[in-house]
Amino acid sequence: MSDHADEIAAIFSRKGAYGRFKDFLVRVGALNQWYEYEAAATEKALREWCADNGIEVEG
Repeated sequence: MSDHADEIAAIFSRKGAYGRFKDFLVRVGALNQWYEYEAAATEKALREWCADNGIEVEG
């Protein structure tokens, strides 16, 4: 997405950025990739938090 860095920076410079970012992702055909990235990053963060707090995760 480096080709769109200026546009993305402008999106996040104002309130309501997440919705505008999702609209941008639809426009460039990358929404599904974003959802895959977001899900993987969320799972990783949650697993790390559980490990840091002594919570055992199955699966």
